[in-house]
Amino acid sequence: MNVKAITITIITFFALTIGASAQKHRMQKDLWDRYKAEKISYLTENLDLTPEEAMAFWPVYNEFEKKRGEIAMKRRQNEMRFREEADALSDKEISEMLNSYSSAMKEEANLVETYNKKFQKILPPIKVFKLYQSESKFRYHMMRKYRQEQHREKK
Repeated sequence: MNVKAITITIITFFALTIGASAQKHRMQKDLWDRYKAEKISYLTENLDLTPEEAMAFWPVYNEFEKKRGEIAMKRRQNEMRFREEADALSDKEISEMLNSYSSAMKEEANLVETYNKKFQKILPPIKVFKLYQSESKFRYHMMRKYRQEQHREKK
């Protein structure tokens, strides 16, 4: 087993061992953990990280993902509120939600810009570019996988 495979195995193991107390929450958390583990494996394979690069990259990337997730949550909260209360909201409230949504988008763009610089200090530019490509490919991969699972369940 090479160093890359060992690294993937260790990272996957740790991602899958995180637990939660409530059953529903645990199931969602397990699903999320499997998603994260698969993403880590996918990115590691596509970026062809050396052990040294992996050691420096993953803590920074995980920090980036956490912050990006917090920003995405703000957007989703606005979207949910709008879906649930659209007819009851005043124009002023909708405008406030739009401003909040726009601010979250700007915040995410600033975050990407900041972490792009950090990634380039850790990885060669080609691997940073491959990171962005791999994230996009992974999203499509997961959408296809989800659709296939949904199709199988309907049969």
